[in-house]
Amino acid sequence: DIQNTQYIVKSRQGVVKRVLVLDETGHVYEVLEGENDGDHGQEERQGKKERNSIRLGLGDFIFYSVLVSKAAQNSFTTFATCMLSILAGLGGTLVLLS
Repeated sequence: DIQNTQYIVKSRQGVVKRVLVLDETGHVYEVLEGENDGDHGQEERQGKKERNSIRLGLGDFIFYSVLVSKAAQNSFTTFATCMLSILAGLGGTLVLLS
């Protein structure tokens, strides 16, 4: 029976900064504060999860819309190629960052 391995990351002063858990499949998870505090801990984890999510800003949408509109002025083939390239790039970025 394989147990989860727990690693404690400390600062130079010896203060615990984070606790990491390595499970039997090789995935590393961070133990968040308040995990054993019942419902309050669940709300805190959900709040932290939302803050750590990957989000695109308004600037990204403006840039991509201008790029696609300029491509659409040339031909449908240029528009389709540009659109597919942007979608593939965004999808790849989200996969790599998740």
